[in-house]
Amino acid sequence: MTSGQVSQFGIAMRARRAEAGITLEQLAAACGVSIGTLSRIERSGLNTSLANAIAIATSLGTTVDALVQARQEVSVQRAGDAQTFTDQETGVVRTLIARPTAGAELIRYTLPARTSTARFAPHRPGTTEILHVTAGAVTISSGSDEPITLRTGDTAHMPADREHQLTNPADEPSSVVILIIRPAL
Repeated sequence: MTSGQVSQFGIAMRARRAEAGITLEQLAAACGVSIGTLSRIERSGLNTSLANAIAIATSLGTTVDALVQARQEVSVQRAGDAQTFTDQETGVVRTLIARPTAGAELIRYTLPARTSTARFAPHRPGTTEILHVTAGAVTISSGSDEPITLRTGDTAHMPADREHQLTNPADEPSSVVILIIRPAL
């Protein structure tokens, strides 16, 4: 690693550890790197081995790449650049808004009146979805659970490791933004 990458790795490692509420002792136990070495890495005083960098990143639920890359102040994706898929049969539009970090996606679904998405296959265990309705109403059907209807401004947080589906029960279009968070492998 270059000196700038060594510094960035240490800064990002400390920030990620603080976000997760993990002590140096807990991280040392999880990754097999001594507390003293971890402390020196965080202070940007030590250029660690690749094996240690991978163990640290994995224990923090991220990648070495994510810890080495300098953060940009602002990342912009213009409206015309978003990946969009339209279901020709139902008119449901799926737009990938962003992939802010490893294991996370921000998606918008626009549903015409009285339509449903296809049934979503279960995500891997531990995956969650946060759904926020920005217009109209959306009913969430998930397995044997009772369907839940959300209206403009409502938000739901749900496990996504089972089959589920979105339906617009109203006579007007609806829109929902979904943040999918997958656990680290």
